[in-house]
Amino acid sequence: MNKTYHFIGVGGAGMSGIAAYLVTKGNVVSGSDMVKSGTTDELIKTGVEVFIGHSKNNLPRRIDCCVYSAAVGEDNVELAECRRRGVKVISRAEALNMVTADFKNFIAVSGCHGKTTTTALIFQLLSASGLEPTMFLGGEYKGKNFLGGAGEYCVAEACEFRRSFLNLRPSVSVILNVDRDHVDCYESLKETEDAFFEFADITRQDGVSVVYSSVEKKLKNRGFGGKTITFSDCEDADYLAKNVTDVNGIFSYDLYEKGVYLCRVDLPLCGYYLVPCSLAAIAVCRYFGCEVESLVRGIKDFVGLKRRWQAFESNFTNVVADYAHHPSEIKSLIFSAKKADYDHIFVLFQPHTYSRTLGLIDEFATCFDGAALVAVLPTYAAREKPIKGGESKDLVKAVARHTPCVPTENFADAKRLFSFLTKKDLLLVVGAGNVIDFCVPDFLNK
Repeated sequence: MNKTYHFIGVGGAGMSGIAAYLVTKGNVVSGSDMVKSGTTDELIKTGVEVFIGHSKNNLPRRIDCCVYSAAVGEDNVELAECRRRGVKVISRAEALNMVTADFKNFIAVSGCHGKTTTTALIFQLLSASGLEPTMFLGGEYKGKNFLGGAGEYCVAEACEFRRSFLNLRPSVSVILNVDRDHVDCYESLKETEDAFFEFADITRQDGVSVVYSSVEKKLKNRGFGGKTITFSDCEDADYLAKNVTDVNGIFSYDLYEKGVYLCRVDLPLCGYYLVPCSLAAIAVCRYFGCEVESLVRGIKDFVGLKRRWQAFESNFTNVVADYAHHPSEIKSLIFSAKKADYDHIFVLFQPHTYSRTLGLIDEFATCFDGAALVAVLPTYAAREKPIKGGESKDLVKAVARHTPCVPTENFADAKRLFSFLTKKDLLLVVGAGNVIDFCVPDFLNK
C-alpha cells in the first residue's frame, strides 16, 4: 500500500535521492528546505511537493512517516508538530535502510575519504556489466544524486557522522579507510575505528566486507570473523595495484587478483585518489561475477563527479574545484596537482566547521606543502557556532609556519589576490562549503 512521506531538509544530498526514489514507487512525497536550489527544482519535476522554509502548515493532513536530516534540530517546528501528532519519525539513515531493504544486493560504501567517488564507480561498473543498479549518492554524478535501475543491485554511501551508518544492513560493506575526523562526535581515532568495525559486524551474515588491507588487519586483530575481500595500492591484498605510473597526474596501474595479473587499468581523470577507489569498486564487482572487459570499459567511461577535480573555464588561469576538506584529502589533492604540468599551485581554502579545524589543526598546518600560496576564507560553520582556536585566523597562523598563507575575507578579495596568476598556474578552490560559488562563470570571468 502506498504511503505519504514528508521530508524535513529535502534539498540535502542524502535526502533528495530517497525522496525521489519513494515517488518512483508510487508514494506521495512532500518536503521542506530553507533554500530554493537546483535540487529542489528537480524534486518538483519528479513529483515531490516542495516548500521553502519550515512551518507546520507545510505538513499534509495525513502523514505516514516523517524523515528528517542530520541538520534538523529537535526544535524544528515541523518535527515538533509531527511528534505531537504521533507521526512515525525516522532519520535519513533509517530511511535509507528502509528503501535499500527492497534490494537483494545492497552495497554500502564507508570510509572517511572517497565514499562518493567509489559509490559512483561501483554504479558505473555494475551498469557497464548490464546489471541495472540503483544508486543513492551524497554528491552528483551525471548531474544526479539518485539514479534508479531495474536490477537487484543498490549502492549507497554509508556516512560515519554520528554513527548513522550503523542503521544500515548491507550485503556488501565497503571500508575504504579510517581516519581521525568528525571530532565533534568521535573523541579519538580508536572511537572512530570502533564505529567502522561495528559497521563491518552488521553486514548481512551471507555477505562480505570489502576492506582496505591495513584496515582488515586491525579488524582481524579484534576478532572479526566475517568474510573479507581486501584491496591495496601498497601491500599484498586480494586486489592489488602494482607498477603505478602517471602522465600529468592521470594514473594507471597493473591490476592483480589474488596474485594473478588481470589487466592494465587506465584511469580517465586526474587524481591519485582514483587508484584505491577503483580497486574497491573492482573488488565489489568481481564479487558479483562481473567480467574484466566490462569493468575496464566502465572505468574508461567514468566521467567524474561534481566538485571532485572539477575544472572551470577561466580567462586568467586554470581553475579546479575540489571537495577536499580534511588534511589527508588536501595532501592527496596537492600531490596529484604537482604531477600535472603547472608552474605553480595556488589554493583558495574554506575551512569546514570549527571543530574540525581545531581538532585537526596540526595536520592542517602541513597538508598544504607544495603550494606557492594559500588563501584562507572565513570558516564555513555548517551546524556549529564559533569555537576558540578553531577559526580561520587560527588556521592561517598554523599553516603560515610551513607554507605561505594569508587570510581573505570574501570571494572578491580572493579574486583580486590571485589576479596575477597566468595560464601556466593552477588555482585549486578547495572545501566542502559554499566556496564552489567562487567558480560561478559570471563571477570568475567578470
